[in-house]
Amino acid sequence: MRPLWLALMLLAAPVSHATQVRDIGNFAGIREVQLKGFGLVTGLQQTGDTQMNRGTAATVIQELQSQGLALNANSMMTRNTALVRLTATMRSDARIGTRVDVRASSIGDARSLEGGVLETAFLRMPGDRDLTRFLVAAQGPLTVGGFNVEVDGNQSRRNVVNTGTIPGGGIVERELPSAYDYDNLQEIDFLLDADHRGCTTSEQVADAINSTFNAELADPDSAGAVTIAIPQQFRGKFGRFAAKVEQVAVTLAGSARIVINARTGTVVAGGNVTVRPFAIAHGGMKIEVGVDRQASQPGPLASGGQTAIVDNTFIGVDEEEGELVLVNAVSLADLVSALNAMGVKPRDLVVILQAIKDAGALDAELILQ
Repeated sequence: MRPLWLALMLLAAPVSHATQVRDIGNFAGIREVQLKGFGLVTGLQQTGDTQMNRGTAATVIQELQSQGLALNANSMMTRNTALVRLTATMRSDARIGTRVDVRASSIGDARSLEGGVLETAFLRMPGDRDLTRFLVAAQGPLTVGGFNVEVDGNQSRRNVVNTGTIPGGGIVERELPSAYDYDNLQEIDFLLDADHRGCTTSEQVADAINSTFNAELADPDSAGAVTIAIPQQFRGKFGRFAAKVEQVAVTLAGSARIVINARTGTVVAGGNVTVRPFAIAHGGMKIEVGVDRQASQPGPLASGGQTAIVDNTFIGVDEEEGELVLVNAVSLADLVSALNAMGVKPRDLVVILQAIKDAGALDAELILQ
């Protein structure tokens, strides 16, 4: 069977690629704003917070009381709810009605958020003490990338189930004030994002803009910014000028990156990753804990005995053997073949790739999600 992570790796190795300017940065004043809040997830299948989390119960009672129901702290005993921390990213130029993705993570002792629905909640900018000034309202069903099943002490779990996302579950309700009076600007900085910062890239962007407008408008100001003069015919029409700049095509050298999602075990690597020979030994340990339920019955001549259910707990430990292997890798394909031959699992790749990079044998940027 083909390993999962091999199927997810992109083995093409282009030397360079063409992209549009809008895909590698933003104009000054247009940025992403981090938002946070708290919410209540309902509809869980007895996997929510226990009664020890009094904050969850108090939140439920308060919500129901606001709807006119006369309840007290002892009125409900349920594990179908969970208190969660909410986070979202909103662009500073987002307009009212724009939808954003919302992430939820349990802050109590809920076992799983699978199947839950976020009740209406509000997200604000961190540090804003005005509780009435929220920017995004969110609600909707959670998408959880896994499952967690427990029966009679036995558990089967896949990936992390205490976090989830609500794609497009947030709606912008209040706009942020603009950082610049764009219609009266004579020049504007175009800021490269963190993945494309570099003097070479800023020069390539400036040259592409100048070539498109057939004028010396752009100048590489630094590794992360390109200063662009706004032509007279576009003064007061910044939107039209910005649209033309964003559509400028620029040819960039490919980046060597490996993206790892440690929660799902997904690994995606670009084709420009280069490798040098190295030696590696890898082994792991697997521990399983289970409960075997058996019926204990009294003997034939016993008096007053009763049948009882006995829980026999067993623990199994399996340690994998690992021997030193010399890997003569010079490309990403060589690295893929070598690690597959060793039977490396996706979740082990996080520490293995980091160790190879620390040893100086991997020329790539590791991005952990």
